[in-house]
Amino acid sequence: MPVPKLHTKKIFREAHRTLFDDEYERLEAEILADGMIRDSVVVMQGDVIVDGHHRYKIAKKHNLNVPIVIKTFESDEDAVQWILRLQLARRNLNSLDFKLTMGKLYNVTKKDVGDFSPSVGQNDPPRENSDSTAEKIGEKAGVSASTVKRTAKFEEAFDKLSDAIKNAIKKKPSIATQAAVFKMAGMTKSDLIPIARAVRVGDHPTFDHALGLKKVKPKPAPKKGGGTKKKAAPKKKAGREVESAKSLFRDLQKHVGILVRGIDAMAKANGGKGAKHKKANDSLNTLIGAMKEMREGKK
Repeated sequence: MPVPKLHTKKIFREAHRTLFDDEYERLEAEILADGMIRDSVVVMQGDVIVDGHHRYKIAKKHNLNVPIVIKTFESDEDAVQWILRLQLARRNLNSLDFKLTMGKLYNVTKKDVGDFSPSVGQNDPPRENSDSTAEKIGEKAGVSASTVKRTAKFEEAFDKLSDAIKNAIKKKPSIATQAAVFKMAGMTKSDLIPIARAVRVGDHPTFDHALGLKKVKPKPAPKKGGGTKKKAAPKKKAGREVESAKSLFRDLQKHVGILVRGIDAMAKANGGKGAKHKKANDSLNTLIGAMKEMREGKK
């Protein structure tokens, strides 16, 4: 049975949690193991996917039968709120995604409800204010209304960051605290470029360090006196090849910045960043990561 032709909208795709390559591959493997799509793809009146983008993509790739449910929404914004509530109900979110989803739900909902206005006519339905919106979302999420509002401010700040920085933080939330996110949200794109590069190539372990919000702790000085010192275990002598490789790796790290600037310059000369620019950057990051693991003795 042929897979029906459906369409997607950016506003609906962005309302869902980011699914990284390894997660997508696991989902694909599970579906192929079952030999079927178990969860329905939800479609807005017409042929626009609201929920189930990845399932539909996998079904189309492997020509699998797709169960479809058609749901009626008053508007795109109404559909987005439904998606976000669905995401919170699934409870498969990490701490960062939970904050972003809850904060976004409050932000998009309060735009619809606005603030309570005494000028509403007696025959008009009462309008919900932002406080009751926060309370309702908080009750569903198991947090206080004030927590909902704080996460909403964090989500607004996070949304101002570039896609590259957002994806890096989503993939590894520990590389940026809320303080770092708020600070970067107020910076210009040109100011953020060297910050993002410094974290990407390993010059700084986190965005907080790159922004100067944290400092790398210096190694403690050896204690003077006070008993017999334990003799350090003799270090194993590394072969010439290993020492030579480590030296070359250190030299390579010094030139990473030049390579990155060269990739950007070539992309600019070709009319802008595209698939080849992303491929070159990804290849460089893969190379550096692999060499770091090799330096640590991994095969």
